Amino acid sequence: MMERKTAELVLGVAECGRKVLCMALAILFAHALCAAEITFTGADASAPTDLSLPGNWDGGALPGSDDVGMVDFSTYSGGTTFTVSSDIAMGGLRFTNATAAVTLSGEGTLSLGADGFAYDAAKTFTLRAPMAVTAAQQWTFALGDIESYATISGTDSLFVTP
Repeated sequence: MMERKTAELVLGVAECGRKVLCMALAILFAHALCAAEITFTGADASAPTDLSLPGNWDGGALPGSDDVGMVDFSTYSGGTTFTVSSDIAMGGLRFTNATAAVTLSGEGTLSLGADGFAYDAAKTFTLRAPMAVTAAQQWTFALGDIESYATISGTDSLFVTP
């Protein structure tokens, strides 16, 4: 009788261990399931180039700390001088298909996570807004000029590649 109870206890512990493992994996992969690419629309008429305003992003909400903000000039036809009027944090930021030089300026700090920053145009990119590196990340630029007049701070590694 003692052997049966011991075996039942061992099986019960093993079942509990599987449930804990499944829960841990679900939490671990929740980031990948919840992260999204949010498109900049410039729909807020009060400041259509301000990255800090929820109304300028698809769905009317700012990209979250796990999301990637996307400014795609093949669909966005507003200006090329963007502002960060207040502090915001997102997982990453991408500028694609620019046909003219792009400037990012402002008083607010743009904090970027592990998805980093990318600019794919062979045009000048000028950075004049404070930036914060909140996770190890890479910033990738095409072969245009890069001009930085901003403070870049943070707690992790930053790799910049042309």
